[in-house]
Amino acid sequence: MWGTLRWSQGNSTSIVFRNSVELFITQAASKGIYLDVIQDEVFPKDAIGDSGRIRQILLNVIVNAVKFTSQGGVTLKVNVSET
Repeated sequence: MWGTLRWSQGNSTSIVFRNSVELFITQAASKGIYLDVIQDEVFPKDAIGDSGRIRQILLNVIVNAVKFTSQGGVTLKVNVSET
């Protein structure tokens, strides 16, 4: 079963997204591409989720996006959708 936790203010979704992107800014710049994150204004600042797993998913996506992008850049868009 997936573990869940309530994110503390120090682990807000904005901070997790920003920190994940910041890890790869230098790598992207060295390739001559940009790396940016756009977060939906209505995205909750505190959410219920496993911050470790969410961070790992983000890191996997960002690593592959930077690795396989040779021109232009990578934009991570984060938004809310109802399921």
